[in-house]
Amino acid sequence: MIVRLNKAVLHVLDLDSAVSVLSKAELDLEEKPVKSYVQSICRKALGSTDCRHGNFGTDNALATKVSRYLHGADEFVPLTAEMAGFVFGEIQRADGVKSTDMLVADFMDGDDTRYLGLFLLEGKKAFVHDVSQAGSMVSCDIVRRYGVLPAATQKLASWAIVRADNLEISYVDKPRSIDGQDVLVLPEGLLQCSSEASARETIDCVTEIVEQVAEEHGANAALALSKAKAYVAEQVDEQDSFSRDGLAEKVFEDSEPARKAFETAAEVRHLPERVAVDRRAVAQKRVRCHRIVTDTGIEVSFPAEYGDDPEFIQFSTEENGLISIELKNIGSIENK
Repeated sequence: MIVRLNKAVLHVLDLDSAVSVLSKAELDLEEKPVKSYVQSICRKALGSTDCRHGNFGTDNALATKVSRYLHGADEFVPLTAEMAGFVFGEIQRADGVKSTDMLVADFMDGDDTRYLGLFLLEGKKAFVHDVSQAGSMVSCDIVRRYGVLPAATQKLASWAIVRADNLEISYVDKPRSIDGQDVLVLPEGLLQCSSEASARETIDCVTEIVEQVAEEHGANAALALSKAKAYVAEQVDEQDSFSRDGLAEKVFEDSEPARKAFETAAEVRHLPERVAVDRRAVAQKRVRCHRIVTDTGIEVSFPAEYGDDPEFIQFSTEENGLISIELKNIGSIENK
């Protein structure tokens, strides 16, 4: 995934000393290690399917400031310092938090879409070697370093990116206990934005409802789930969303009571009639493939669309109530 950096800055929020160090200068992106690290952080955020989505509320003061910056009316470093100062004040009041650095990046993706990214980098302790010399005596020792930044490949617990063209927000955050209440500092405190389910949460919700309804109405849950995944993958490939009613019709086409039960459960879980899902989530193996494990310990993994195609796999229920699975048209078998 392509990430082009425009600007970046790092602010230090040192909870151990209760002092924040707000940088007055941007990071030097000509330094390859710095550039590579920031790009990696931004790239992971853009590729995330765990993020929730939201929008700024009306009369949101921060939204106005972010918009002014993105349109060239405000400066980058002062805006980021103001945001870092707010976050420092909030996490300072939280229980059991670690010293944290706040990385802010102005960047673009491969489609030239511009973003403003806010990333909280929790410091960690690490052991490193230390070489010292006294006269002709060279000694090597092990010392502990504090405030080590997370690895570039590590999944961050708290971040948000604001899309420049429409100010839509994607975020991941973890609850912090402040004054006895769990608070999401970025979406609830700093950004004060709305919250919609992530792509992963939406898909998990659909599969849970399908499995529950199938089991309650005597349908083959494995077959129902593979049909649901195949339908979602097919629809989202074409239009980034799928119909709740269409999914029910596809999965429970032979049972009107099951379809009604699905609709009732979907309403209870607040699943909208038209469900938007990020294509990146559907591209993952967990959606494209369906995996089942029998009570005899046999595991079978197959492309979800094959679940509804008797030319490749067929489920049948015997007279004694046991289930048989038949795999068909296999040209070769590879041991793994």
